[in-house]
Amino acid sequence: MSGIAATAYVDSVRVIPQATTNAIDIAENYFASAELPPGTIVQISPVNDSAVERATASAALIGIVSTNPAMTLGSGIEDENMLTPVALSGRVPAIVSDGNGPIANGDAITSSTMPGVGAKAVDAGMTVGKALEPFAPDSASWRTSCPAAASADSIVWPADDGTNTAKPCFKLPDPSPPAGGSGQAYIYIGKIMTFINVTWFAPPVTAELRTDTLYADRIISKFGSFDELKTTTASATYITNVMNIFTATPSSGLVSPAADATESGILDLGPPTDATMSATIQIDKDVTITSSLGVLGTTTLGATTISDSLMVDGSLLLTGSRIESAGDTLYLNRGKFADVSIMDGALIVDTHGNVALAGDLAVFGTIATNTISPLGDGNVTVNLAHNPLAATESGQLARPPAGGFGQLIVSGADNMPVVAFDSGGNATLSGGLMTSKLYIADASPVGATESGTLTGNETIGKGTLPAYQTQVTVSTTKVTSNSFIYLTPVTNPGNHVLYVITKEPGVGFTIGINTSWNQNMDFNWWIVN
Repeated sequence: MSGIAATAYVDSVRVIPQATTNAIDIAENYFASAELPPGTIVQISPVNDSAVERATASAALIGIVSTNPAMTLGSGIEDENMLTPVALSGRVPAIVSDGNGPIANGDAITSSTMPGVGAKAVDAGMTVGKALEPFAPDSASWRTSCPAAASADSIVWPADDGTNTAKPCFKLPDPSPPAGGSGQAYIYIGKIMTFINVTWFAPPVTAELRTDTLYADRIISKFGSFDELKTTTASATYITNVMNIFTATPSSGLVSPAADATESGILDLGPPTDATMSATIQIDKDVTITSSLGVLGTTTLGATTISDSLMVDGSLLLTGSRIESAGDTLYLNRGKFADVSIMDGALIVDTHGNVALAGDLAVFGTIATNTISPLGDGNVTVNLAHNPLAATESGQLARPPAGGFGQLIVSGADNMPVVAFDSGGNATLSGGLMTSKLYIADASPVGATESGTLTGNETIGKGTLPAYQTQVTVSTTKVTSNSFIYLTPVTNPGNHVLYVITKEPGVGFTIGINTSWNQNMDFNWWIVN
């Protein structure tokens, strides 16, 4: 030692290999519960002190397992079989995948879905460094050169000196291939040189910003700016180009009671007013909401199109061509403020309960009423030959072809018929008939045929017994074996007596006199059954 008259005794000199190496990173030893290959992305172990493990989440990232460190801190720690050198500074090879897309120079590297394997950072979170070379398996020849592996743990990485000159790569089956793809999908992994820099990564906002809570004194876009949002907290799902606001709920701060969109598309909240008031936002552009919309206050809408069902107050459902009430009775104009018109007056119900129908009324149940009266001075007609509307199998109303009918029946007690009218005008009564007058329409005279037979199909009529004949037959289907036949001469019978000779049910009857008369004898006849 220069200038000192003394002797220095040295017990030993220790020269570490790192002092003479050309390696390019500085590492520090950490405990590991299993062997970790060089290039593995590691995180802080949640259960062991001063220990690392394969990274599965970005929150606890700490670095990359070094391949050939120039200096290793903590190299004298006991139990060196359980130590792993983690790069602290410099550049080291890192195992990465294209799970988040190709990696370019300068891209931030973070953890991926495969433990210990890195990927391009696309969302906010911790990163271990930046890529110093690309990893972009985007050509068929490049991908063909990467051998297949069953899993990341089964890969045996070739040894290198830390500069990754071998450029190894492998392909693994993709556990979550994109929908609609064909054939086997793969995820490619390899090693790239990475600059160590554990930090927080925030992706630049280029097209869309997603956030739960946004705090801002001022928001500026290429379309203009938001002003007067001094201390307002806006909870939003999306804010895009300032023209479309999809869920904005001012919760505190100074806001305006009215917010109008200006001609430039900028939302102008105006001067600040009462901090407890909610802002009214008016948007003059098209708004598309792809998720649910909840409106808890009064809503005013213009022309509105609903592509699906509409539920009102949890009980009224409008869907397709139906209006249904899931709770109470369905009311139309319950307050009786005006008449109800259906199908442009085809059916009208006024506020007094009067109903007017422009067409026919088909009732498949019972009509219960006290009075049936005509419209104006017209007649009341029961038209049994007219078929009303009837319901078809599809539930629609249709008019069947016109046809005959059975009987018009008036029922009494126990639903037993008391009066029945048939299609021929005949009436059948189960009781008596009491009337002050009984009129029986006069029938046309029944003339004699060449055979001397009178033809007809009536219960009452006129006939003539020709001169010099003693009998004549009246044909009518109304005769029965129990019929009473009354004969009344209307000309001088000359002391002759008309009488019924025979009755043939359903055919007619024969009348005559005992001796002939030289004059025609006219008579009336009446059948009572």
